[in-house]
Amino acid sequence: MQLGNRLILVTRPQPGATQTARQIEQGHGRTLLAPLTAIQPVEDPAPLREALSRLHTYDALLVTSANGARCLNAALPDGITPPPLFAVGQKSANVLRERGWTVNVPEHAEGGEKLGERLLEQMPDARRLLFLRAEEGREELINRLTAHGRTVDTVAVYRSVAVTCLPEAVRERLHEVAAMLLFSPRGAEILLDLLPNGPPPGCLLAALSPLTAEALTRRGAQVAVIPPVPTSEALLRALNDYWTRSAS
Repeated sequence: MQLGNRLILVTRPQPGATQTARQIEQGHGRTLLAPLTAIQPVEDPAPLREALSRLHTYDALLVTSANGARCLNAALPDGITPPPLFAVGQKSANVLRERGWTVNVPEHAEGGEKLGERLLEQMPDARRLLFLRAEEGREELINRLTAHGRTVDTVAVYRSVAVTCLPEAVRERLHEVAAMLLFSPRGAEILLDLLPNGPPPGCLLAALSPLTAEALTRRGAQVAVIPPVPTSEALLRALNDYWTRSAS
């Protein structure tokens, strides 16, 4: 991957921002970090404690982000075996595997609906499910499972707090940015709120998923790059391919 020493703005929260920055630098690009949200614990941890106290009543447990997986790791004491685990992608699955647990993952990381399909295929008799999510999480997984007669108990285990302005060091270099990477619909909304005049001329918008791209186009922004699968590696490869095609 040859990113041509271009400056790329990374908007995902930490620790993912640093991980993506490392991938960009390995691909011979330069990075500017501007996380649009900060991940914080929920104000009331009691619902999670209560859910974990009756963990044995659930047929499966689901997480749709590495943040949710980290919260489970931190909250579940050693020696307790969770019910079958389902994770939306390999990054969140790998966090859970650090505890030695087996994790079911969809063949292709394509969001909550694919995770729901995976569970319905692997555990057709599962009826009661625990879903650990963000306070402002999407409903697609819940809707998918409840439509098939499953009971889904949701517990918010972290919250995503929006920034109110871009750091001065970022604002001063926006004119140098060749591409902005957007990782969620909420992040897309936040960025456009912070840039009322839109991205600087010549700057590309690269969206992690069709849902993120939709949030941008709904506000009149043009999206140049959407990867075939929603991972940071695929996003950077798609961006690299875009620039390679443009140069030919």
